[in-house]
Amino acid sequence: MSYTSKNSAEAASATALVPEGRKVPRRWGKLTLLTGTLWADSGETSFLSTLSPVIIAALSLPVGIVGVLVAISKGIAIVFGPVWSLVASRTNRKWTLVITTALVAVMTAATGLAQDLTSLLVLWCIAAVFTSAALPLVTAITADLFSESSRGRANGFTWAIISLTSAVVGPLIGQLAAVTDGWRIAFYLAGGFAAVITILLVVAFTDPGIGASDRRQAVVMPRRSRENLVADLGKLFRIPSFTVLAIERFFSARLLMNTLAVLFLVKELGFSIQLAATIAAPIGIGGLVGTLAGGLLSDLFNRISPRYGRVIVFQTASLIAPALLIAVALMQSSNFAIYLILLGVAGFASGASITSQRSVFMAITPVRLRGIGAAVMFSVIEAAAFLVWNLGSAVTVSLFGLGWTFLWLAGVLTLASALVLVFLYRAYAKDAMTVAATADTTAVSLPTPEENS
Repeated sequence: MSYTSKNSAEAASATALVPEGRKVPRRWGKLTLLTGTLWADSGETSFLSTLSPVIIAALSLPVGIVGVLVAISKGIAIVFGPVWSLVASRTNRKWTLVITTALVAVMTAATGLAQDLTSLLVLWCIAAVFTSAALPLVTAITADLFSESSRGRANGFTWAIISLTSAVVGPLIGQLAAVTDGWRIAFYLAGGFAAVITILLVVAFTDPGIGASDRRQAVVMPRRSRENLVADLGKLFRIPSFTVLAIERFFSARLLMNTLAVLFLVKELGFSIQLAATIAAPIGIGGLVGTLAGGLLSDLFNRISPRYGRVIVFQTASLIAPALLIAVALMQSSNFAIYLILLGVAGFASGASITSQRSVFMAITPVRLRGIGAAVMFSVIEAAAFLVWNLGSAVTVSLFGLGWTFLWLAGVLTLASALVLVFLYRAYAKDAMTVAATADTTAVSLPTPEENS
């Protein structure tokens, strides 16, 4: 075969890497509703962080209680994320999401009734059981709403809306700190929002069906058999790309940027607290724009190079963020604007990494395993990483100092985890083609009209 004909064959193969699936009707409206469930489930944590000084004073709580409560919710998600995914796969995804969101509404509002540390802990823990359902279910359903060519944009839309809403609502909720029992009102409002989302899910949402966007035509297949969780996990980790993603996610500690940036600028570089606190704006804005751009770039590069495009965007973004954090850690400058720019771009890269990673995950995970796969990747591994590196950073700060922790955990360790993604250049195309090849023949479940009503 000549060089030209060989290249033509390779190009044809690349173009057909993942054939275009079926376009699900009203997919953007359904995604908007799903995004609402994610925000409803994260609203409680957002309000807790925003109003923590008032809550601590009102209930005479220890200063470190906010970190404890967030850690508890992450720990509960590690257990119950997979549980809700399994319940949904064996019963009905729509009604699992409806019931858990309704209970989120009840328990979030009830948290506003807490009278002391004990009641706050009990109510918070019960709420966390139900908030853990949304992330794995929404991730799996998003993959069923959007075919391979548009999943980047869908993921970018979801996380940009959540970031934007939090950025707008956060300061507004903060004004309740000046109102008597304003923090309780905030939790009542969060519960009310979740209740509205629950009603909209019942009335307006229909489950597209597992694998609906992967097949080129709509079919109704028998509901999947009751397979063993251990067997499902074994299948997931036999997918090379999934294992690479899991390793990268666990050892990526770049979210310490959000936790340690202000403290680092004050303690290590000598900036005032008031000035250092302004760094939250460029990091947040950068993250918001990055989530949108990451999804758009992931889809664009996927069209240009179906074999490597998504991997290029994912790894590039994952490398840029820690590289800039290393530069910040090593730089000694009195020019605060430099740190604003570097950390803003790092926030952008971090946001782009999150959305492009989800597009890679959706492409390489078989349709029947996306639900439990999303629970493992995002409820278990990401939550475990959050706990390990946040608790680990507290230890390393006391042992080696804040500068060492920012450099070696947020920077070097995260950079090393991004280098692991080089293995995707070999594994991604094969795994994505395997998923695409079986999408039309795998006996998966599409809900009947009665199940969606």
